Amino acid sequence: GVLPGSISVAPTGVFDVSGAASTFTLGSGQSLTVGGATPANDVVGNLATSTGSTLNIMSGVGTVGTLTSSGSFALNGGTVNFDLSNIANSGNDTVNIGGALDITGPTTIAINRISGSLANGSYVLVQGVGAVTGNVLDLTTTGLISGATRQTFALSTTTVTDALTLDVSGQAADL
Repeated sequence: GVLPGSISVAPTGVFDVSGAASTFTLGSGQSLTVGGATPANDVVGNLATSTGSTLNIMSGVGTVGTLTSSGSFALNGGTVNFDLSNIANSGNDTVNIGGALDITGPTTIAINRISGSLANGSYVLVQGVGAVTGNVLDLTTTGLISGATRQTFALSTTTVTDALTLDVSGQAADL
């Protein structure tokens, strides 16, 4: 069956979709807020986004955490929200998956800068096991630039093995 509307999983809870035929796909207008299960997986099974869906890590915008999944993850559309700090390698939302990442449809990567400008470096957004498939050009970002800046931002599937990263370079100061 299809689960309607918003799905929120408590930080200590598990969203078990292993009974789905192959992959649980968030439908249009549906949102999933999940992350923070320790040490278990937050999601058991394969997960996919679709046009009009939203994925929130932890309790949503403004709360940093990690979503851990035992399966694969497909970006098929919709929006995935990431909270990022001014330190590239800590204090950021991340999705860790036990399978491969597949980029198969136009998906928005919405960035919420929680502590000012982003630092130079690579922010690991999704870390998988196995090669990333699909085209990073299917991804767009929002929330990165407020006014003119000397920084450049690029999504990449080649900077870190088996991962989707946001690579930041340049000066954070306004022009």
